[in-house]
Amino acid sequence: MDGAARTDARTAWIVSALLAALAGAFSLTRIQSYDYWWQLRTGRWIVENGAVPFEDVYTYTVPGAAYLDIHWLHQLGLHAVHSLAGHGGIVVAKFVLVLLVLGLAGSIGWRRERAAVSGVALGLMLALASERFLPRPELPSFVLLAAIAWLLERDRRPGAGPYAWGVVAVQLVWTNLHGLFAVGIAFVGLHLAGEILDGFVARHFDRARCRRLFGVLLASLAMAFVNPNGVDGALYPLLQFGMIGPDTAGAGWVAELERFFGPTAHPLQQAVAVALCGLTLAALVANRRRLEARDALVFGAFLFLALSARRNLALFAIAVAPILVRNAHAWLDTRPPARGLSRVAAGLTVTLLLVGTIDAARGELSRRLGWARSLGLGIAERTYPEGALAWIERERPEGPIFHHMSDGGYLLFHLFPEYRVMMDGRLEVYYGGARRLRPPERAVRVRCRVAGLPQQLL
Repeated sequence: MDGAARTDARTAWIVSALLAALAGAFSLTRIQSYDYWWQLRTGRWIVENGAVPFEDVYTYTVPGAAYLDIHWLHQLGLHAVHSLAGHGGIVVAKFVLVLLVLGLAGSIGWRRERAAVSGVALGLMLALASERFLPRPELPSFVLLAAIAWLLERDRRPGAGPYAWGVVAVQLVWTNLHGLFAVGIAFVGLHLAGEILDGFVARHFDRARCRRLFGVLLASLAMAFVNPNGVDGALYPLLQFGMIGPDTAGAGWVAELERFFGPTAHPLQQAVAVALCGLTLAALVANRRRLEARDALVFGAFLFLALSARRNLALFAIAVAPILVRNAHAWLDTRPPARGLSRVAAGLTVTLLLVGTIDAARGELSRRLGWARSLGLGIAERTYPEGALAWIERERPEGPIFHHMSDGGYLLFHLFPEYRVMMDGRLEVYYGGARRLRPPERAVRVRCRVAGLPQQLL
């Protein structure tokens, strides 16, 4: 190995280590999710009852209401990890899942001699997606999206084997994990459309690949029906879009549902998103003579999602970062080698990743991006109404509890079945009837800083 190769190998190792450290700084943080509690409690309920719930058992406002639990596999996983290692184990599991996203997305287009290209793209991906690194079913969904991208990329390699069929198994898991499983089906459809468009342009179709992708698409659609809720579970994404779209009532009081340029968006978060979008677009334009239609279609579709709601920024980052890497390398392959410029780019990338990791570990970077998190294993206690819970457990007051929706999961985890809650984060239970909910005439009010439910629900 000559000197240049040794330098490339050392730089690639440093970039990889810093990316892993940045992933740890963003994910090894104390739990602050409100939905975590009712999902964890439902995992225990499934184990205790040997079945997936089909109706509400937690509330006194809509008891017996239909409950379409599409997240049951995630809830079982939460319960299993928590039973073995407590809340600290959940935090470690978050880190492992983020590392899987990083490894799967990062392996697409990775070039040791140009590790800086992947370093920039993946660093931006982690920063933009980190808001959603929570113990919610979204996080394993990110892993599955990255896995599908990796499988479809491997499938394109000559003689690599029909990796695309692995997508069907991924979709079977995803269908029973989270409503975002529709994104995986759409991702396959975009790749198939890209193959067809490229065939029209080149006047030569890869018929075997088109047939394989079409078969994978049909099989993935079939997997949507393999769930405890049958047709209702398969159609859940349509219901979900109606509940959490940017133009629904919930968007007015749930920050993650606001549009990307909404009033709660932070300038640094917007800058990171614009940087990733701009660099990817520049790479696509620079590589336009060798541009593959699938990249343009995926970029456009996920950009639309990102602009529609903040919660979709993570999906955009994970889908687009590999596109940036592959097209940047394809364009650079047509340029004369410039070792001096490459060394400068590598040094600058390493410096930025190091500074970003230190800043993220201190909690400052997440704060500037718009969400405050602290390193640690376990629960961020001050996030939840601990005092109110302690008072209820001590005094055992009679009557129902009046509380904010976000506190419902925490209270039911600790108080159910002795007490039921007013409502929690399971929008599928309240969708359609939530506007008719009324607080009880006489109730035990907890968490004094909250006056009541959001105005849209009163």
